[in-house]
Amino acid sequence: MPAWIDGTDEALPRGGIWIRPAKVKVRFGRLIHPNTQEKNRDEQERLSLEVLSAFRHLACLEVEPSLNGNKENHSL
Repeated sequence: MPAWIDGTDEALPRGGIWIRPAKVKVRFGRLIHPNTQEKNRDEQERLSLEVLSAFRHLACLEVEPSLNGNKENHSL
């Protein structure tokens, strides 16, 4: 099950030393089932691409700034 965690950069910014309060969101993708009948390189590649695609989809649901400067959540 792929998961995307958003907001940790505000809780601990790059180069930061102390964790600070921040709103952190976790989004879960759909379950990804491996084909147990196929245990070869093609199946490993298919799984890798499916997981990568799921992460990209979850990342696209990130909070985006709106025209008025507020953040809008475009989640599922």
